[in-house]
Amino acid sequence: MVSIEVENKVDVATSHERKVVRAPEHLSDPAQTLSEMGFVASTYDGVIVISGGAAAMQEGSDLNSKIKTVLESLFPGKAVFHGGTDSGIMAIANGAITTLRESSAGITVGSFGVSPEIHVEPHFGPTEDGKYHLGDQVDGELLVQSDVTGEWGNWGNETGAMYQVIDGATKNLPSVAIVCNGGGITLNEVFANMDQGRPMIILEGSGRAADEIARIINSDDSQPVDAKLHDKFSQKYNSGEKKGLFTVVDVKSMTEQDIATVIQAKLAEQKNTQADSVQFTRQ
Repeated sequence: MVSIEVENKVDVATSHERKVVRAPEHLSDPAQTLSEMGFVASTYDGVIVISGGAAAMQEGSDLNSKIKTVLESLFPGKAVFHGGTDSGIMAIANGAITTLRESSAGITVGSFGVSPEIHVEPHFGPTEDGKYHLGDQVDGELLVQSDVTGEWGNWGNETGAMYQVIDGATKNLPSVAIVCNGGGITLNEVFANMDQGRPMIILEGSGRAADEIARIINSDDSQPVDAKLHDKFSQKYNSGEKKGLFTVVDVKSMTEQDIATVIQAKLAEQKNTQADSVQFTRQ
């Protein structure tokens, strides 16, 4: 068994503690890794997976503010899994968790990130040149070690390990993935969610991969903005039997409350399905 490295980080300004785990991209014991990250399933009533990217999302925009409000209503009681860095949709999620924790000490929400080790700085405070900050609310961070350089450099090498730990975290908890913006790596995460049978909410209007996914699901035959993303998803979507996992919401036209209601309903469906499965097993 390949060993993993674990260390604790503390933000001296806020006393926030973070567990940092370093492990190879193929986890030999995902349950152990989850435990070392500080994840305890009994603490939460559900899991929300954030799938999305950082590019082309304008910081401080009205749309970002709207998405943050939606996440604030969804996160209490949940473990949130994401890409870890303080950018794009991950930064919005981090901001939502910050607001929740500052507004009420009694709110339970967990923040768990998975990133390629080479690209991020796990410490609180300044980063090295060229490295990305982690969100300051991250409780447990898995840094995936890989020397493989692909289409996006080392980005994307963490996806396999990410979905190993997410699969472990959702064994007995309902889960839903929220897909916002993103590029080719996000599509790979969407495919991983499909493989694990996880319902996905596609935020149409957030840009890039999310919009191309929505275009295909909605049978919109207009010219795709990104033909490469469009064709990659179309091939997978149209060749499988998991079309029912997708729900498209128009993030620009729907209200925050309506978007949150759709996502909460999907979580409730998952919870009921799991309860029925347990009842069937007992019979």
